[in-house]
Amino acid sequence: MALPGTIFDILPGCHPDHPWGLAVQVPVSLDPRTAEFWGKSTKFWLGPILLFAVFLGFYSQLTHRVVLKHVQLEQKESSEGDRHLDTCRIPEVPRLLYPKAQLLKPTRVDVLVMTPWFAPIIWDGTFDSAILDAQFRNITVGLTMFAIKKYVVFLKLFLETAEKYFMVGHKVNYYVFTDRLADVPQIPLQEGRRVVVLEVRNYKRWQDISMHRMEMISNFSQQRFLREVHYLVCLDVDMKFSDHVGVEILAPLFGTLHPGFYAGSW
Repeated sequence: MALPGTIFDILPGCHPDHPWGLAVQVPVSLDPRTAEFWGKSTKFWLGPILLFAVFLGFYSQLTHRVVLKHVQLEQKESSEGDRHLDTCRIPEVPRLLYPKAQLLKPTRVDVLVMTPWFAPIIWDGTFDSAILDAQFRNITVGLTMFAIKKYVVFLKLFLETAEKYFMVGHKVNYYVFTDRLADVPQIPLQEGRRVVVLEVRNYKRWQDISMHRMEMISNFSQQRFLREVHYLVCLDVDMKFSDHVGVEILAPLFGTLHPGFYAGSW
């Protein structure tokens, strides 16, 4: 059945009465009153549609200009910021540049600066104390000494010179191994430094005292040193400090040259 004013355009190869026939409805003619209605409606809607189209074009152009201006402003600020960073760049301080040790160009030629097994030997002039002090600024160093029997008389000079030269500016615990607690002198100490007196037994022979020192240090290391200090230095009490000894000596394993061997024949 066809509606008035319409025809069915049959697709090629299909029949309208065939179950699988396909048809497309196409308007051919309209009633005069219908045509008049659509003509008036077209005139009524055409004005607003054209006005909306003009407004949409103007808004699109305005939006494009605003976005373009915003992007250009961001690029300008970015370039100005880059120039500002260039002018305010932090300068490199030569003092903080630590030169790498060179075997063929030692920092000192009057003394050995490296062992035959390539371990560094630290002397004045082979390190930068400012850099090392900053690196080790939050550490505590332990210093052990044995003041047993008559060796307690050396304790006062040892502690006084240590306060003057040993790890100045850093925290230090002085561990005094002694059998004479009452003879330990009272020495003025810098801030962050203290004397810890550890009572140990006495031996008849000095050889026994010397042989048991490492045993005592090992026992106290397990009991307290491992919790109280980051590094432990062991020295003889019958010595004194005569110059700076700082964090340049610190390492997981380190030793010192005995004064009796300094400038001697090896």
